[in-house]
Amino acid sequence: MKKIIILFIGLFLFTCNSESAFNKEKYLNEGKEIAQSTGKTLSGHVKKAMQEKGPIEAINFCKLSAYPLTDSLSKLYNVKISRVAIKSRNPENKATGEDIETIKKYEEQIVKGEEIKPQVQRQEDKIVFYAPIRLQHACLVCHGKPQSEIPDTLFKHIQSLYPNDLAVNFKEGDLRGIWKLEFGEKK
Repeated sequence: MKKIIILFIGLFLFTCNSESAFNKEKYLNEGKEIAQSTGKTLSGHVKKAMQEKGPIEAINFCKLSAYPLTDSLSKLYNVKISRVAIKSRNPENKATGEDIETIKKYEEQIVKGEEIKPQVQRQEDKIVFYAPIRLQHACLVCHGKPQSEIPDTLFKHIQSLYPNDLAVNFKEGDLRGIWKLEFGEKK
């Protein structure tokens, strides 16, 4: 009888502390929806600025409006939404800790030719959704090679707004960074 009780308690504790103790699929689906919606919203505004006023205005949008827009979407979805990268343009988007590990795993998978997919992790008192952000061809005008893909006047403007910019010299398809959505432990 004692062995059965100990086994039951051990199994209970393992289940409570394991990844299976939360509905991973639900967070994964919700995270995908939110990341796609946020990505479409941000890229839509950037594309509009590019078409109407050119790349300098698109950079100005990113500097002045991307954070307020992301914050409003965070409130709408009741989740903290951010984009993080090792090679960040804005220092507030610099990846740390588990973010860096996730980015490096994605990069390893890309090198091996593996498909990279969104994932969900439990981190302390929250659930974190990660999804890769791959660089699209249109992004090269701001994140490609200076002087060949990024015009000099635009590059100088980027440097004036982001003096410690690391988000250049990317190629189409590169991992630009990751979406990070932080859910409180509520589901």
